Amino acid sequence: MDMKSQWTIKEVQRLTGCLAALGRFLSRSGDKCRYFFQTIKKKAMFEWTEEADEAFVQLKGHLHTLPRLVSPLKSEKLFIYFAISEHSLSAVLLAERDGHQILVYFISHVLHNAELKYPHIEKFGLALYMASNKLRPYFLAHSIVVYTDQPLKKTFTTLEASGLMLKWALEMRGFDIAFETRKAIKGQAFADFLAEMTRPDLQPAGDQIWKVFVDGSATTTGCGTGVICQSPEGDKFEYALRFQFQASNNEAEYEVLLAGLKMCKAAEATKIDVISDSLLVVGQVNGDFEAREPAMMKYLKIVKEEAKGLDHFTLQQVPRSSNHQADALSKLASSASCDTPRSVFWEVKERRSIDAEPVHIVDRSSTWMDEIISYLKDGLLPSDPKESWLMKKRAA
Repeated sequence: MDMKSQWTIKEVQRLTGCLAALGRFLSRSGDKCRYFFQTIKKKAMFEWTEEADEAFVQLKGHLHTLPRLVSPLKSEKLFIYFAISEHSLSAVLLAERDGHQILVYFISHVLHNAELKYPHIEKFGLALYMASNKLRPYFLAHSIVVYTDQPLKKTFTTLEASGLMLKWALEMRGFDIAFETRKAIKGQAFADFLAEMTRPDLQPAGDQIWKVFVDGSATTTGCGTGVICQSPEGDKFEYALRFQFQASNNEAEYEVLLAGLKMCKAAEATKIDVISDSLLVVGQVNGDFEAREPAMMKYLKIVKEEAKGLDHFTLQQVPRSSNHQADALSKLASSASCDTPRSVFWEVKERRSIDAEPVHIVDRSSTWMDEIISYLKDGLLPSDPKESWLMKKRAA
C-alpha cells in the first residue's frame, strides 16, 4: 500500500508478483492488472504510461476495501457467475447462507492470441472450463449452480456442440453442474464484480433476431452450400455442407435454408431473418410462387414445419452481389478438391433432407432413462435425498 508510482521494470515485476498472490481476493484482476503486464512484455520497450499510473491509483483504492471471503461448508451448494470483457474472463464463486450471498473465490484469466477472437458464447464456455480447472477441488466436492444469461445449458448437458465447446463439455461431464438464469444481485462486493463488465447488458439470444445468409451451388463436379449465421451480439458462424449426391440449384437452395434454420434453433433462437439470392425458393416459401414439382413440394413442407415453432421468421431475396460471402462458401463446398478451412464448420451430407427415413415410435412406455432425461432437461430430482444423489451420479 506504501508503493509509489512504478518507474522501473523490476518494481513493476515485483508489483505483478504481489497481485498474483492476491488474485483470489481481487475482483476482475485480469482487467485491473492488464496495463501492468503490458509494460513488462518481453517484446515491448518498457514504459510506465498514464493509463498504467491511473490503473495503479484505482488498484490501491480497491485494496483498501478487499471483500471478506469464507470457506464453503461440507456438501454445501455453491454458485458461480461470469463476467466477460474485451481482454479477460472473470468468475466469482459464492455460497448462499440465510438469504445472503457470501464470496468464496475470485478468479480471472487474460485472453491471449486466438482466444481474443472466440465468439461470445465460446468465451463463456471457456470461462466455465477455466473455472472448473482452477477450482477443481470445489467442483469435485460440491454441487455447482451456474448463473448465466447465455444458452450454455444445452451445450454442456446434451453435448450438442462441436469443436472446443464439445471438448470442454466432455471434460466436465464428471462434475455436478446445473444451469439457471441469472438472479438478482445480493451483496455490494458481488455487485461491483458485475458492474465492471464492459459488455452491454444483452437480452437472451432467443429474444433477439438472428440473421442468416444462405446460398447453394450445384455444378457437374459437385454440390454444396454455405451458411453464415450472425448472432444478435454480432458474432458470425460460417458453415459449409458438401453433398455426396447430385442436386439441382433449387434443391441446394432448399437444403441450405433448412441447415440455417436448424443451426439457429440449436442455439435456442426463436427469431430468425434469412437472406437468400434464390428468387424461386423465396417466392415459394413466401407464397408468391406455387410449388408444382414433387421434390419442391416436399422441401416446402419441411421448411414450413421448421419455421412453425419460431416466434418470428422472414425470408428475403437479395441480388447475388449482396450475398457474396455465402456464395463464396457454397462454391468452396461444391469444389471436389478443396481443403477444409479451420475457421469454417464443415459437414458432408449423404442424402437429401426429403429422402430421410421416417422414424416411427414403437414403444412409448416409461423406461429407466426417463428420470435421467427429466433431470438433464428440466432439473427434476426425486424427493428422497439418497435417490437424488444417485440420480446426479448416473446422469454424469
